[in-house]
Amino acid sequence: MKSKILVSIIIPTYKNSLSIIDTPLKSISNQTCSKNLYEIIISNNHWSKSDLLKNKILKYKAKFIEVYGKPPQVCNQINAGVKIAKGKYILILDHDVELSPRLIENFSK
Repeated sequence: MKSKILVSIIIPTYKNSLSIIDTPLKSISNQTCSKNLYEIIISNNHWSKSDLLKNKILKYKAKFIEVYGKPPQVCNQINAGVKIAKGKYILILDHDVELSPRLIENFSK
């Protein structure tokens, strides 16, 4: 039986995200809870190297969406992520944030 997604994690990204996106993604993958309790949504403001970012996040099984328009589009990126989110809770992260290992587990208490 599949667990219901508890937390949808939305990360808006842009050009400089490619070099630092591993920080939040590694900290999410190192959570002490089951990986079935959360989903990761990368909401990218389209730019010329979007494919490199998309390839980099594949190992984290994150959903990837693109928002078009002249930057900044952060609010639109977050809203686009919320529209596809399946979690009971929404967690919005900057692309350079590191989570404590028990953060998502604490949502379930």
